[in-house]
Amino acid sequence: MTSMDRARAGEIGNMLWIIVGGVVVLVIGLVVVFLVYGPVSKTIANVGTLTVTSSLVGTQGLTVQMTASGGTITVVAVNIYDTSGNKLLTLPGTLPSGCSLTLYNASGTFTSWGGRQVISPGSGVTIDLTGSCGLGSAYQIQAVSPNGKVYSGYVTG
Repeated sequence: MTSMDRARAGEIGNMLWIIVGGVVVLVIGLVVVFLVYGPVSKTIANVGTLTVTSSLVGTQGLTVQMTASGGTITVVAVNIYDTSGNKLLTLPGTLPSGCSLTLYNASGTFTSWGGRQVISPGSGVTIDLTGSCGLGSAYQIQAVSPNGKVYSGYVTG
């Protein structure tokens, strides 16, 4: 091996050490960024809570009120159960004949579910189910978020 070959080998070795060192610094930087920012973003995403209250309307109807606090909550479905855990009605879904829905949210008044309900802190969504809805035995209301988190409330009076 000539002195020229040794010099080239040394240069290649130095370049490899620089590349390895750069990769190590990059990996350490990514770990630090994840540790600092990863948990913070998850915490911020989960600070909101949803309060679900409900009351019977007549003998078969129901009013459901959902109010957010601490963060914006998105609701993609509302399930209504009786005391035995049987599902009586799901929104969005087909209403029983003779049952009507009126939904009140920050955008106005609607007669259908209209997709996901985005509830900001201090605002709310009210759902009135009136007529022959078959909800006289309603006991529990569950509002479901897109990630599957369930917010529960119970029917009063």
